[in-house]
Amino acid sequence: MLERGHVLLTWRLAREPTAVFRGKITCQRINDHRKKYLSYEGLVSGGRGVVSRVDEGTYTMLRADGHMWSFDLKGRHLNGEYRIVQSDRAGEDAWHFVSGR
Repeated sequence: MLERGHVLLTWRLAREPTAVFRGKITCQRINDHRKKYLSYEGLVSGGRGVVSRVDEGTYTMLRADGHMWSFDLKGRHLNGEYRIVQSDRAGEDAWHFVSGR
């Protein structure tokens, strides 16, 4: 989740974010979330899963457009430049979380 204005831009990652050190992580763009999810941990209504905080910190947005988000993270575990990039495969709606290192 990345705080942007009054919402949290949100992606569902296939693996924990720290797995990015072993290669790109496939992720799915999901609906923006309310800011209360910055501190919420627990069950999601309707049996849709569980929210758990893996890392926290601050970030600086370096570039944002409809197909790529580039940012500098300052977290407990993730530090440095990272990107969330939409797949360039035709008809595919997948995204990838990658390290910019």
